[in-house]
Amino acid sequence: TILTTRSLAIMSRCTFTSSNVSVPIKKYHLAKAYQGADFFQGWGFGEHDWTGGASQYVNRETATAEKIVQAHNTHAIVRVGGRGDFLKRKSVRLTTEDSWMYGIFAMRFTHVPYGCGVWPAFWINSGLGHWPDGGELDILEYCNFGESVISFHTGGNK
Repeated sequence: TILTTRSLAIMSRCTFTSSNVSVPIKKYHLAKAYQGADFFQGWGFGEHDWTGGASQYVNRETATAEKIVQAHNTHAIVRVGGRGDFLKRKSVRLTTEDSWMYGIFAMRFTHVPYGCGVWPAFWINSGLGHWPDGGELDILEYCNFGESVISFHTGGNK
């Protein structure tokens, strides 16, 4: 099971005010780009499994040594690892070390796994509270043979 991507670009919004215009002009600029051989720089490798599932999340060193993640000049690869602890497979849980208030997030996938036992996902969430209270936007997520679904989760009090 392999997830291959060429790049992730994050556009952040800045507000500019022109002296000739009475309304603020809002423009986006490139705030961060993850690509090439440095794709995984700026990502944290979380080891805690919040779902209690069949994944054993590994740290950066293990993921790199066992080729669960690979970064090349033209693309990056995230794949399932070998067997882990009892009934678990090694995997990675990647989280950016940066955060943004507003943005446009674009990821170009060249291969996404499909089939029994896979659950590829690319989503964003708020750093302002425990899930789901801060909200979560699933951009790509499906399991097994299901179709990819875009969804938005929030807590009950929001």
